[in-house]
Amino acid sequence: MQRFGIRATVITALTMMSLSTAASLFMTQAWQLILTWGIISGIGSGCITNVLSAVIVNRWFVTNRGLVMGLFAASTSTGTLIFLPVLSAISLDHGWKPVVFCVALAMALSGCRHRPPVTPRPLFPMTAIWTRPVPATVEGPLAVDTVSVFVATRDGAVRALDAETGRPRWRVDNRPGVVAAGGGLVALRGEDGTVWTMDAGTGSDRWKAASGVRGSLPAVLYKDVVIVAGEGLAVLEATTGQPRWSAPEARATASPLAWGPWLFLGEADGSLRCRDLVTGAVLWSYKTAHPLVAPPVVDDDGHVLLGTTDRRFVALDPRKKGDVRWSWKIGGDVQAPPALSGGYVLFTNHEDVLYTLRRGNGHLAWRASLPSRPLSGPIPYGDGILVACFGNRPGETFLIGFDPRTGQRQGDLKAPGEVRTPPVIVGDVIVMALRDRAVAALRLGSVGPNP
Repeated sequence: MQRFGIRATVITALTMMSLSTAASLFMTQAWQLILTWGIISGIGSGCITNVLSAVIVNRWFVTNRGLVMGLFAASTSTGTLIFLPVLSAISLDHGWKPVVFCVALAMALSGCRHRPPVTPRPLFPMTAIWTRPVPATVEGPLAVDTVSVFVATRDGAVRALDAETGRPRWRVDNRPGVVAAGGGLVALRGEDGTVWTMDAGTGSDRWKAASGVRGSLPAVLYKDVVIVAGEGLAVLEATTGQPRWSAPEARATASPLAWGPWLFLGEADGSLRCRDLVTGAVLWSYKTAHPLVAPPVVDDDGHVLLGTTDRRFVALDPRKKGDVRWSWKIGGDVQAPPALSGGYVLFTNHEDVLYTLRRGNGHLAWRASLPSRPLSGPIPYGDGILVACFGNRPGETFLIGFDPRTGQRQGDLKAPGEVRTPPVIVGDVIVMALRDRAVAALRLGSVGPNP
């Protein structure tokens, strides 16, 4: 089941049992009974009895696993009590062949109810397309637009690399800090709160402003504002750098998220605060036990989906003062942003698990074990999801692909070096900052959506 998936295993097992049972209608010798009922049907039933129960419980349930296993065992006895008297009555009145026919038909219909899975577009194979050495260690996460990758290094330089070839497009020196990009701008935020913005295409200076907010989180560019968070919070005009408003009392522990009229910020007291993006007024707050380290995401319905460091994942309604719509208890802290895919929200945590919950009700869709601690949250690409994980040996990083609908693993690839920060995607290229002072890129598989 781990190799071929639950759906394929169940359909194959039901097909084997249905065909072998139906074939026994034509048996004339004892060895045919042994072959159909004893061997073929035995293998099929063995695939979907206790093994199936154990896999389902381990994959879809985090708590009360013993209770669920007990319910599965009880269902077998309950089915026996219901169907055995009916089949016995048929056998007594009409002989054994109608019983065999009914059993074969029931298993065939059960198999037909499973729709064939939609084949996901491949994330793999990945092919290396370029590696660009840099003279100093990469500082902070990479930033991207539709054609370029922006890299800040500890020597105070900011570079724009062509995402397809890795060739430098421009370089600006004496810009120490971490980089962000959006809306045709590149924003470099220094630890002392200084913000420089540059033209994304040419690297030419736009403006420089002192935000007064110390820290190491990258700035966030959203529509017509630049948001700076750290030991305080400031919102600047994207075109001029002039301040709109500030909140010096804020103490950010996660990158801010702007969505519509709201600005969400995880703070050192463990609260997620929702502010009015225009005025900075606090609209509501949601309290957790420990400081948040990952920003939330907001889905198409405006619901805030948040992973915490007190081992929970929650959905909040910002229109109702942050009321909790649902909550899911997990076994480890969430330290990377979640991702959305269709009707699901996906996230990794530090029990080395990738979770997928249904956005509407918080029910678990599937969960998959990761080989080691995740370096990134889920990264959507086409029909797939990528997760970067540390390897079991020092200096190793792996990229692992999953189908977000089923959790089926699509493949994995060892990165060309130890990855320093979460990878980013530009078109069909995934770009990584390596610890050995280099930036590397891989070409991903086909990206077109399924029909």
